[in-house]
Amino acid sequence: MCTTYNTKKAFRSLSQVMQKAIFEKLAPELEIDWTKVKVRNVDHLYSRFLTLSDDLRGKVDSALYEIFVFAEHPVNATTLHSLIAQQGLIPPAEFDEWSIHDKAAWVFLQDETAWTQAARFAHIDRMTESLWFVQKLFNGGAGKVEYEDEHFDRLERGISEYIYNLEGRGKYCFIEYFERLALDKECFFLYLSDYPRNTMQWKGGNDFSRGIDKHAYEIVIVYDRKENHLSVRTTGPRAHKERLCQIWAETMRDTIIQDADLKKQAFDISGFKKGPDNIIVDPLSDVREAKVLMLEAGIAGNKGSRRVYEESDLDLYTQMRKELNPDRVPMSILEISCVKLRLQLDPKKYGRKQCQTVTVRPNSCNINSKDPGVQLVIMETLKSWGIVCA
Repeated sequence: MCTTYNTKKAFRSLSQVMQKAIFEKLAPELEIDWTKVKVRNVDHLYSRFLTLSDDLRGKVDSALYEIFVFAEHPVNATTLHSLIAQQGLIPPAEFDEWSIHDKAAWVFLQDETAWTQAARFAHIDRMTESLWFVQKLFNGGAGKVEYEDEHFDRLERGISEYIYNLEGRGKYCFIEYFERLALDKECFFLYLSDYPRNTMQWKGGNDFSRGIDKHAYEIVIVYDRKENHLSVRTTGPRAHKERLCQIWAETMRDTIIQDADLKKQAFDISGFKKGPDNIIVDPLSDVREAKVLMLEAGIAGNKGSRRVYEESDLDLYTQMRKELNPDRVPMSILEISCVKLRLQLDPKKYGRKQCQTVTVRPNSCNINSKDPGVQLVIMETLKSWGIVCA
């Protein structure tokens, strides 16, 4: 943030053409004698600015502040030019000769969406690399994906539920999403609020109006499609940032992160929460049938949320869907801590050993007590399902 901002300094940083354009857009009814406004002497302009209503004065000052802070950082010139090309904006012929302040003001006046992106990108570009927490995704998540509304809904619910269970706040998560085509990156700005984004604002004349509650974003997630890695900027310990990466990877790319802690696990059983489709039996293997008998699940960050679902008259996954409201408990924050399987082996080859019960946890599996031949079949089956970590 710029600490030397003041309104007069912002006026002086702009050409008179841009000064006029800003007032014509934000305060068109204000009368200004532009012959009295000089390059360095902006006292007349400032005195006229002070006659505006509190609402309009705040609106103009907020715009000037955004433009001034953006332009004060030289690195943002590159950001601005890349964004102009990305948005397909056509600047004036003499644009290259303008100051960075005038260029920023021009984008602000031309395209609100482009300016919002410019301000966001400028913020993250100023962050040093040491402030980012970086995680690699498995190759299955790489490249460009056309996201649907469902992806963003799931991510908002997943982050919101995780933060709410962890800190008791952030019930309403809102995401701003921007593509940076020039860098082949995707940017997600996450706002955490305890209330919906609508807020009642006093407008005078005994009237209220419903506006947007603009809180500052608390989490920034950047996905580099070329490098296939995820960068997160937020406060908190490593485990917290890691969990945010996991939620993003699962909801937006249907994959997982390649982090050190994950590699320490012997078995990745998270896929079992998605349903029985993940345990398809290879007809050429010795396994004839596979069935989930029990799942032990809980919400990340909430030790009291542990639930055990067992096969009974009602299908295990039907039980889960009945008990868990996907709007309240998104699958992205559900952690599977134990799964019990029944594997039916080829009766001709295994005889009395044809029915095997296998219990798998992230760091253990009860196959060591079984016959070596049966162990081999079970391990090959688990590998084919992608459960055994490399």
